[in-house]
Amino acid sequence: MIMTNFIRSKKGSAGIEFGILAPVLIIMLIGIIYFGFIIKSTVQMQNAVEAGALYAIGNSADTSGIQSVVQNATTLSGITVTISTYCECANGVRPACNATCGDGSNLAPYTQVQGQKTIPGISVFPGMTNNWVITKTSTMRTG
Repeated sequence: MIMTNFIRSKKGSAGIEFGILAPVLIIMLIGIIYFGFIIKSTVQMQNAVEAGALYAIGNSADTSGIQSVVQNATTLSGITVTISTYCECANGVRPACNATCGDGSNLAPYTQVQGQKTIPGISVFPGMTNNWVITKTSTMRTG
């Protein structure tokens, strides 16, 4: 009789259900927070490379200055900044910057600023790496 009453009793079932679901909900919450951090870092990286490209408009030869602007425009650390320059004709051809355009148009110099950062992933499985690599690029005409 006591065992039958114990089996039929509904007392404590909510606590047991919560105990089963709580770890799943906590893992989901951690994932949402982590994904929000990834999005925030992506936006910060884009803003930083755009700041570097804007600086390059008047200072395209100052590569260390461009790198400094990118680094100082964000709170992210460990950013790898790559700066490249190229020239382009009106028809889209990219000759050397000391050449002339075959169609008679003027060469337009461009500076491209790229930032890259690796964000370590959170993994449930030991030994499994799932790093996020954020790469953002901004290109400005500098002449």
